[in-house]
Amino acid sequence: MKKRNLLLLSFLFYFIASNFGQNLIWSDTFTEYSDAQVILKTSKGQILIAGSFGEDSLFVALYDTDGNRLKLIKYLDHFNFSVSLVEQENGNFLLFSYSGKILKINSSLDTVSVAISTNINIRNSFYNKDEIIILDYEKKLVLNSNTFQTISIDSIPANQNKLAFLYLENKECYFDLKDSVIALSIKENSQQTIYKFNNIDSMYQISKTFLCQNGDILLIGYRYEKLNTKVRSTIIYRINQTGNLLWSQKFIYHNLSNRFISYKLLNHVTENKNGDLLFTGTNGYSPGGPISKILFVKLDLKGKILSDKNFEFCSEGNSGNGIAELNNEIYIAATVCLSDFGGPDRAVLLKLDNTISKIDQNKSPSITISPNPSFGLLTIDFHQQKMEQVQLFSSFGKLIKSIDIKNEDKLALQLADLHSGIYFVQCTNIDGRSTIKKWIRN
Repeated sequence: MKKRNLLLLSFLFYFIASNFGQNLIWSDTFTEYSDAQVILKTSKGQILIAGSFGEDSLFVALYDTDGNRLKLIKYLDHFNFSVSLVEQENGNFLLFSYSGKILKINSSLDTVSVAISTNINIRNSFYNKDEIIILDYEKKLVLNSNTFQTISIDSIPANQNKLAFLYLENKECYFDLKDSVIALSIKENSQQTIYKFNNIDSMYQISKTFLCQNGDILLIGYRYEKLNTKVRSTIIYRINQTGNLLWSQKFIYHNLSNRFISYKLLNHVTENKNGDLLFTGTNGYSPGGPISKILFVKLDLKGKILSDKNFEFCSEGNSGNGIAELNNEIYIAATVCLSDFGGPDRAVLLKLDNTISKIDQNKSPSITISPNPSFGLLTIDFHQQKMEQVQLFSSFGKLIKSIDIKNEDKLALQLADLHSGIYFVQCTNIDGRSTIKKWIRN
């Protein structure tokens, strides 16, 4: 068994070295069947990750910034996984698990005990020094943060998206997505205020909310680009607390013509002291099992993309499940698959230097399209990049036109015969890297 684990780790190290290059400072891979699910930077300047070992226990592991695993503690609990991890004012930690148990772990990771068993499935949780708010499929449970006594328990409609909630001190926020409009409901005491804004990028469902340092709110969700094979992309909206949409960003799988189920999902986010937003997730396709890469994206305060990178640990499934920044360095808790289609999974913690967020700033100027919108004339400027192909897709992912490129620096298209609407222009260079631009036909 030890020899087999060493072989697996050697195989994994090969992929790490060949795909991360100098951006990777260090990584730590578990030798057991495991899954890293959440991450936390501690007040002592250390990194804590939590997840599950196989199907029989939860774990919490503590690291210093040099990659040394200082402590590992397990708790026997079958068929469970970690939802969130918080640090209390006294330095102890609370681990929220899907089964409804809240585990209390002392600051030195020597002991773990059940603080409370809520007997509900935790879909979403919020913590402050006074209250713990827990949402399951049909209930909202409020506990005292110190005594874990129940303050209130209320019913909530089963059809409400429990991932579309956010708590701002004494305000309860809920987002309701209906076709072309998103409604923000804010409850404060007995008063309710509703703001509405346009769902400009056709978000299909909200998968996460995030409170920024300045009080703005991020909505992270997804949409399907291609109805027949379900190309699933991430949409990010940034709004203020009066419902004004400040900006939106869309991250689409790099190859719309892929014939498999494909996706580009940003499910986890944190913010650095400069207000930059750091995301991780997964990017890939599924021909029967996941062929995916760990995704890292960095946006500035105004939504400008500073980095959009994919990293591959091994040949099958790779997924970033949690992200933190400490001392200007990036930590990602991930799960990788070391064999074909489905296992065994391994939990990984990796540390990246911050040059990763500068790489894209030094590349060639981005491709531009103009005029946009237009009544049919479309000019694509490659800015001296060597391109191989340009493809035009409808908003449903249908291929409209494909053009092979030889030595052109610009391409002019007359598309007056197309119906009014949104289209996507995919430009692929000679190295196989694709850039996608949205174009509007008036």
